[in-house]
Amino acid sequence: MRIGIVIPVLNQFEKAVQAIQSIQTEHTFEIKVIPNYQYGWSVSRAWNNGIDWSLRRHHSLTLVINDDILFTPQTIDNLVVNFCRLEQEDKLALLTGNNIRDLFSDPFETLIYATDVKSLQERPDFSCFMIRPTLVKKIGYFDENFAPAYFEDNDFEYRIHLSGLNIYRDISAPFYHYGSQTQNCNADQPVVPSDLFENRRAYYISKWGGNPGHETFTHPYNDQSLNYYNWHPLNDCN
Repeated sequence: MRIGIVIPVLNQFEKAVQAIQSIQTEHTFEIKVIPNYQYGWSVSRAWNNGIDWSLRRHHSLTLVINDDILFTPQTIDNLVVNFCRLEQEDKLALLTGNNIRDLFSDPFETLIYATDVKSLQERPDFSCFMIRPTLVKKIGYFDENFAPAYFEDNDFEYRIHLSGLNIYRDISAPFYHYGSQTQNCNADQPVVPSDLFENRRAYYISKWGGNPGHETFTHPYNDQSLNYYNWHPLNDCN
């Protein structure tokens, strides 16, 4: 199994190195670090770029992670095993790991953590997710109107459900996510200020007729001529 690991990096350089160092898997893998600090791309554009790279490299699976996570020894291999099983049994499209930050005061305890719990949850965590790179041919790419971040994951999750496929969080694939490190790196100037956050929420509502979990449209922008994977680029997005 060949895996492409995609890591957009904006400002968490040290933690990105730690994330890479924590990778453990029996599978062949390649890493693509996307220098968002240089490009100034939105999260969704960086993810799309990484998935395209994985497609071109003919990877079997693509693992997309935040730049501020740590893997346990079993995270990646359990994701692979359960992804392949659920893909056959349960029309799986996307599988995420399970953030165990609340279990530890020392993040590096994650590096030797193991669990026997094997279950799935319906609340995915897009700070560590696995897909077939070919999924974008069915679901479409992440909507780059959600710039620089927030709601792009909700949008993709909803489109997966509209397609008739499933998305889960795998409890047997734990990882540690520091959380909000990129957003709050500069306390005086967050990456996504509150007014921009609300602007992106408003766009989500205009696209799907409600907040995440309360959508009312089955076609983007309630336009019956569009399929669930369509989105219109906005002028103010990266």
